[in-house]
Amino acid sequence: MPGLRRRRAQITNELGLHLRAANRLVQLARQFRSDVRVFWNGRAADGKSILDLLTLGAGFGALIELEVTGPDSEEAAAALSELVENRFRDRSDGRDLTPEP
Repeated sequence: MPGLRRRRAQITNELGLHLRAANRLVQLARQFRSDVRVFWNGRAADGKSILDLLTLGAGFGALIELEVTGPDSEEAAAALSELVENRFRDRSDGRDLTPEP
């Protein structure tokens, strides 16, 4: 399939794919035209739906697979996997690493 990219990324933040992390992934995914699917433990979720992502229940240490299809799939896959690998910009205690405005 043209424009199909797959990446694996391990969730390394202690809280796993919690609400704030899922929101960050969705917000980033929505910046791209490509479709994003997230797979874990035999289940799939729409990467642009916060509710879908939360239903995965992926916790600390989960190895998720990102599947990105579309015209900007390479850029999207790279950005999304980097976000996951960087603990969704959370500190180890679950607090936000994003600088205050």
